[in-house]
Amino acid sequence: IGLGIPAEPLFRSASYRTNSENPNPLFNVNTSDAIFQLKDITLDGRRNDKTATEGVYKLITSTAGEIIVNSGTTLQYAKAENGAAITGVKVTINGRYDTEKKEPTVKITNCTATGSGGAISTQNLTITNTSSKAGEYGTVFTNCTSGTETEPGSGGVIYATGTAVSMAGASFTGCSSTGEGGVLFHNYTGTESAATAITNCAFNDSEATGGAGGAVSSKAGTLPVEGSSFDTVK
Repeated sequence: IGLGIPAEPLFRSASYRTNSENPNPLFNVNTSDAIFQLKDITLDGRRNDKTATEGVYKLITSTAGEIIVNSGTTLQYAKAENGAAITGVKVTINGRYDTEKKEPTVKITNCTATGSGGAISTQNLTITNTSSKAGEYGTVFTNCTSGTETEPGSGGVIYATGTAVSMAGASFTGCSSTGEGGVLFHNYTGTESAATAITNCAFNDSEATGGAGGAVSSKAGTLPVEGSSFDTVK
């Protein structure tokens, strides 16, 4: 679905699965002032086989504008060269911990990139959470990987190149890369002030087999980490 409109499309209350041989992403946003939002929706990169353990296609590509992921969104089984779930310029994930169900409301799982950014490849990234309590994560990433045995790929979950990466209230489990950053590689090479900020996040069973940072590798000028845990990080 190509989106070239200068508006704020909000896709919700549905489930979309790729079902053709067309290798294009499920959504393609290409207007400079577009804001593309997701809420209460599942995007699945598999074809019609619900039992498949690996995806086939990329989910969202944006060459301009902003992608906003809101509560109730699941992105799963995506596969691409870079940023299998989302490739964009600016990505915002507004997670929320559901106190009644006692679970996160944004789930990104089983995303694979043969290059960098298993789930997300972007310039700037913000992940927010309505709860600041330990263990109440609004967004969870599981089983995301980047790179292959022969071609190193960095950022098992996230590959970012801009000045700002801010993550709050997110958990990462079972994610890895064959390059740098088992979860995140903030590869900023510019001259402006840049920061990688991590607050109340959990990194579990993550690994970078081909470079630094079993969980996080950052070339930004500052890397403040607060209230976060790192368990079985290699």
